[in-house]
Amino acid sequence: MSVGIQPVWTHIIPPGFRKVSSIGYCTGKATEKLLNEDGITIIGIQMLTHEMGKTIKVRLVRNGKEHFPIAQDHNLDSEYLEYRTFNKGIKVLPGDDIVVECNYDSFDKSKLTLGGFGAQQEICLATLVYYPRQEKMSTCQSKPKTKNFLKSLNIEKLKNSPPFTIELPEKYAGKTLEEHLKTYDWKTEFDHFERISKTLPFDITSTGDQRRTFEDDPVNIVHPFVPTSSVCELSKKYPIGEIVEENSVMNVQQARSKVSRSSEFSTLNFSNGSQMIRISCWIAILTLSIFYLGS
Repeated sequence: MSVGIQPVWTHIIPPGFRKVSSIGYCTGKATEKLLNEDGITIIGIQMLTHEMGKTIKVRLVRNGKEHFPIAQDHNLDSEYLEYRTFNKGIKVLPGDDIVVECNYDSFDKSKLTLGGFGAQQEICLATLVYYPRQEKMSTCQSKPKTKNFLKSLNIEKLKNSPPFTIELPEKYAGKTLEEHLKTYDWKTEFDHFERISKTLPFDITSTGDQRRTFEDDPVNIVHPFVPTSSVCELSKKYPIGEIVEENSVMNVQQARSKVSRSSEFSTLNFSNGSQMIRISCWIAILTLSIFYLGS
């Protein structure tokens, strides 16, 4: 199942910014109607961006409460498409929201980047491996509604035929949409673009046994998930001998070292600089656990 942002040209990444955030949705309106009554269990994931992608997070929200992230990566490498399996399956129920958030670095770019599968384009997608099979939903991806997309670019009226010439406002009149995108003052208008993109309704397209489209609003996360920052802090939160939820450490992905991706500790996301300190924490925890359980 593919979730995230529909890979089309309405996914825009302006040039010249250290951080551009894009968010894709598979909201409860879609999962409520399309998932079977018992939902699905996710057992693996592959998260995808292209060259400019720096971080990605796949979030699970149920009734306004954000749960442990399904997965996240703060050290993306578009040439290393990693498939991850989970120690414990993650349940997604009808009505749950899946939110895919990608952050890009376009600082060195001088031209606009559009969504698409081409090497010079960008994507924000996650492929979920799950069971049982769902007939109604194999993709669930969002894109901005056309009127809201134009509003984010300060376009009030556009001719609905090629070459799509702007009619209003007056200061852009006569320009084609393509010319407008190429010459737009992103430094001045970026905040407006981002605010409109993140707050107004969008369309969700789902494919499976048939193609369906839903209109929905951005997910309102009333209770955001707060991650535990380190393994040693986990030992303070959970008494020695208490069982910690199996995916709690693995899914709260911190920055990952490309060098240690295949190592035993890469699943726990130890960076090279702090690995020895955190290993020491683990040894201390294990020693205390053995003492506690043996007493």
